[in-house]
Amino acid sequence: MQLDRNRNADGTGKYALVLLRRTGPLELTKIQGHNDRYYVLNERAIDKGTTPETEFFVLRLKDKHASAALYAYAESIEAEDPQFSLEVRDLAVKSEEHPNRQSPD
Repeated sequence: MQLDRNRNADGTGKYALVLLRRTGPLELTKIQGHNDRYYVLNERAIDKGTTPETEFFVLRLKDKHASAALYAYAESIEAEDPQFSLEVRDLAVKSEEHPNRQSPD
């Protein structure tokens, strides 16, 4: 399998992140004369991860490999932030128990 971003010339992958803290009241916002909500959302809050500063990798809990990744991540941050580590471990458990576990597509 190949990462989806490796098949797209513009560097985009299968997923984008919506930065909810940046959405604001879209119906009242205009950017450069545009009042289309999608345009505003796209300019303000959709992160396609196309730069070194914004790259990301999405794991769905139903991915049968996600729990191993989440446990490793939780372990790596435990000393720095025990509370966050516990929350990530909870996600790992949810992933292990997901009723629709499957290989990534």
